[in-house]
Amino acid sequence: MALHWRTASDEGHVGASRLQISVDDRLVAHGVHVLAVIGCLGIGVATALVSPILALIAIAALAIGLVCVLATHVFGSRGLFYLALTAASAFMAMNGLRVASWIALSDVFLAGAFLLSPMVFARRSSEGMPFSYALFGIGLLSAGAILGSLFVGGDVSSFSALIRFVFASAGLLTLFWYWAPGERNLEPFLWIWILSATISAVYALVLEPETSFVRRVVGLTTHPNHLALISVMAIGPALAFYRTKSGWSRFLAVCAICLLTNALLLSGSRAGVIGLTTTVGLFVFISRDLKSLALVAASAAALAIVIVSGSIQLNESNALQRLLSAESSSATASDAERRQKLEDSFKAVETNPITGVGLSKAREAHNIYLQVTASAGILGLAGLCIVLLSALGIPLFKLGVKAIADSPAAFGLFLSVASYATIGLFQNAIWDRYIWFCLAMNAAAMSSLLTAKSAQISEQTTVPTNAGNVEDLPRFQLNQG
Repeated sequence: MALHWRTASDEGHVGASRLQISVDDRLVAHGVHVLAVIGCLGIGVATALVSPILALIAIAALAIGLVCVLATHVFGSRGLFYLALTAASAFMAMNGLRVASWIALSDVFLAGAFLLSPMVFARRSSEGMPFSYALFGIGLLSAGAILGSLFVGGDVSSFSALIRFVFASAGLLTLFWYWAPGERNLEPFLWIWILSATISAVYALVLEPETSFVRRVVGLTTHPNHLALISVMAIGPALAFYRTKSGWSRFLAVCAICLLTNALLLSGSRAGVIGLTTTVGLFVFISRDLKSLALVAASAAALAIVIVSGSIQLNESNALQRLLSAESSSATASDAERRQKLEDSFKAVETNPITGVGLSKAREAHNIYLQVTASAGILGLAGLCIVLLSALGIPLFKLGVKAIADSPAAFGLFLSVASYATIGLFQNAIWDRYIWFCLAMNAAAMSSLLTAKSAQISEQTTVPTNAGNVEDLPRFQLNQG
């Protein structure tokens, strides 16, 4: 039985080729079964020899494997891949939900999607420029980190951090490059990402009332700064959907924006406020319509009214208080601690500007550009800049503002990455999976647009094979002087 799937050409993109892969679905299914059962049994035997508690965990793992076998029969290999990626997306913004201290719940489903992807998809079929540039940048950053770990750091934790970074960055980018989803396939996952972030925001607003007035809220994340960064990176796509959708979709986007903004304020993250300002400014500048300007103006006026009137009682550590008040004790203490870490990072850069000192202390500077330079040297900084340019600069240069604004997925993900690049001046998140999930979706969306543009140009420049009558062809005379 042949497996067929649609590429970008099936989503309205002219000229992209339709792939047909003749693979026996039963063979693929049996391969999944064998891998799942052998893997789970191996884990069970190994862990049972170590600890009874680990043996119970192995039994749970075996049960999950058997569920995967059943799911493969019911949904097929491709359906199981989509289920795994959907589950990973649903928990991506909730990095506080963890299976262990070093692995989030979303990582479990993401690992399943990784294992299934080679058996489901044959090769990429879209324009690979954003992916290739981003992976090249990750290669430079990784090379700098390896040099720093070998010649300066010499710490096992540095290599452990490097593995986490490569898994999050190169792993997710490779998965989406291999999959090559079109815009229609990306939009559902983008909605799931917004929903995941909104659920975390609702948890912070509703289920943390006892502590929300004395400390910063975290939602379902591991830190208030993560809650703010996730909220801002979800507000961008919600704004794009508000602009391009109608009816219930627009209503849901507005609700998500309101809830995420409130959670951002209660998180106390000043960088989040700056990132939100950047997102809104870019949204108005790129969309350039009165509807967008009216939304921003009305939202800002409503927020100012409810805060001044006291209708919403923000906690004493809210983001606006910490940003605008010089008397905020929590902000003062945070600034003093960060100032010392910035000085230490600058000293590390001065001491080892070429190789850096490894990734063992890569999150201390609270500035992704400085901490990457301190950890991976000049190569690392160049690699990070290439990654961000592949997500922001290349699309603007190759596609233009209008093409990006007219695509809900591309526009929303462009805003997400832009907000991260801005908040990164004051944030230390660098290998968290949700960041690279948005970067990978951004690369997929831009690749889809570039593929459509290339196909359109190719179609316009192709010489017709049926030229008609000879008399209809242009005649040229040779001037023989």
